[in-house]
Amino acid sequence: MTEASEEALVNELEGLHKKRFKKSEVEELVQALQLLERVSANNLIVEDSRTALCMLLARLAYPNRLSDMAMKFG
Repeated sequence: MTEASEEALVNELEGLHKKRFKKSEVEELVQALQLLERVSANNLIVEDSRTALCMLLARLAYPNRLSDMAMKFG
């Protein structure tokens, strides 16, 4: 296993542990939900649909505060 593929596997497993979904499953959800390419919120935050969905999934998975979410997603 190459270093790049090992790193990709670690990232995939870390994402699965934290969000309960694989990256490929998140992509399928974005397509199935027919999300817009860019999602904007009332507080003027604009994110791509994949990041917005991951933020929602993280928020639903754990009782996070907005400040905690900002640390994870920037």
